[in-house]
Amino acid sequence: MDGRAAPLNRGMVIDVGVGESLELRSPDGRRIVVSVEPKSGQRSRLRVQSDEHLNIERAKTAKPG
Repeated sequence: MDGRAAPLNRGMVIDVGVGESLELRSPDGRRIVVSVEPKSGQRSRLRVQSDEHLNIERAKTAKPG
């Protein structure tokens, strides 16, 4: 591998409610759990959990304008 990140696929859209979680698994068995935490307002609070070998960070998104 040349060090560049692989392109992302189209993904999927899932409606989840407060207290619900998604579990993501890698081919080698590592897992990530993303849970919707309760709060008020327009923003969501997600809890992202993984094993210690997986780096989790915010995706870099382009700012409008």
